[in-house]
Amino acid sequence: MVRIEFRYEEFGFGQLKVIENDNIIFQCNARTGSINNGKLVKSLPRGLWYIKDAPVNTQEKSMIIAPDFKPNTIGWKIRLYNQLRKRTSYLIHPDGNKPGTLGCIGLFGMCWELKNLLGLSIYKQKEIKVYV
Repeated sequence: MVRIEFRYEEFGFGQLKVIENDNIIFQCNARTGSINNGKLVKSLPRGLWYIKDAPVNTQEKSMIIAPDFKPNTIGWKIRLYNQLRKRTSYLIHPDGNKPGTLGCIGLFGMCWELKNLLGLSIYKQKEIKVYV
């Protein structure tokens, strides 16, 4: 079974790790929230979250990392569900070259390998646990 761990420090920065059978099979730098007056705001609440759907492509600028955003450039996102397995507005997605998120887990790169890994994992298992 695959699971995700995202531990962040006081300013929202951390490592997103994909773990299978207690082995880290993927990791990348990520962040949540943003800094306002020296304090972290709008960060993803700590706790247990779930992924229940495959990642989807998007053309939203905030989810694409490119030196020059161009029309038809593709990014991606994947939805997080709360402990009751209810849909939320929180996502995991590339951070779009604008540091900070509104609570999502923003990745420091396009992380196509992560997108593919999560897509395969959700196909094999009903849901993926995300520990924040």
